[in-house]
Amino acid sequence: MHRCAGFSLVEALMACALLGVVLVPVLGAFRAQLAAASRMQSRLRADQALATRLNRAELDLRAGRPDPLPAGFLPDGLRITAPPPEADPCGTSLLWRLSVEVTDPRAALTLRSTRLLIQASSAPEARP
Repeated sequence: MHRCAGFSLVEALMACALLGVVLVPVLGAFRAQLAAASRMQSRLRADQALATRLNRAELDLRAGRPDPLPAGFLPDGLRITAPPPEADPCGTSLLWRLSVEVTDPRAALTLRSTRLLIQASSAPEARP
């Protein structure tokens, strides 16, 4: 009886089954990590756009232009909307509420932020 060295069909199938049992959870965990990294990247991109738009709205308000910035889409797919700034009297000053909303439709993510700004009235003239 002549016997060849190597694996039998049963041994090969058992090895494939064992490999599948080990690899399936590893690949599932890897896929979950990639999804989490993608969500984190979307969140960071939206946070950066939100901060940039709030800073620009604050600079415009300080320059005397309280008009809202136009809404629209950024090149990376983020949608930005901003209602007009609201002003409430606060003593002799004004309390401004600057609001911005950033939406990432691909990641189903929406961030809203409001910045409060107290703008002093013009300084009283110096008395002689």
